[in-house]
Amino acid sequence: MSKFIDLTGQTFSYLYVQCYIGNGKYKCVCIGCGKEKHVRGCDLKSEKVKSCGRSWLCIAAKILKKNSATTHGLSSSFEYIHLNGMIQRCYNPNNQMYKYYGALGITVYQEWRDNPQTFKDYLHSGQMPETLEEFKARCRGKTATIDRIDTKGNYEPLNIRWATMQEQNQNRGDFNVLNEEMVKFIKIEIKNGKTEYEIFEFLKINYNYLGHINTIGDVIKGKSWTNIK
Repeated sequence: MSKFIDLTGQTFSYLYVQCYIGNGKYKCVCIGCGKEKHVRGCDLKSEKVKSCGRSWLCIAAKILKKNSATTHGLSSSFEYIHLNGMIQRCYNPNNQMYKYYGALGITVYQEWRDNPQTFKDYLHSGQMPETLEEFKARCRGKTATIDRIDTKGNYEPLNIRWATMQEQNQNRGDFNVLNEEMVKFIKIEIKNGKTEYEIFEFLKINYNYLGHINTIGDVIKGKSWTNIK
């Protein structure tokens, strides 16, 4: 009979072993999301069980915790909040935007995930199309967001820029949002006496528009796309 070796205090993949609970099992806590799980010692050592079972959440959480506030001091910074949002959109299936990012294979540059300081350094390196200060001067009062220049590409060097949410929507390539050509059409046709519903139906048939009619109404009322005359 092999000698019992207590695994308490050790970490296996995403599981930290808290204590032995009998019958060959240990009470473990996922270092990614904090969920408790009871696992057989042999399964921990063989890596048959690596996480609490929600691997997507563990991966995302571990990425964010790998360089915690005690190591990089950025957890509440403007830059880290943007990085966190990018990671959640790309690696957390429960995020409402995941279907537009992670589900389509969009990823975040690994060096930025591993070391948030490198992401902060890049934002202020002069390699962006415009600096944050230039963005604020151009879009006074608007919230700065990180947008991918090529919407089919990843969050990586030379493919991100500062943009307003309106600019992000204009840059998206799906049929749920309006583009500049469609907005110009709306503004012309509403002046020509067409109704909101008539314009909506035309866009559905001729532009494959799948968005909501209220989005068209916002354009007509001047609530969005104010930069297009």
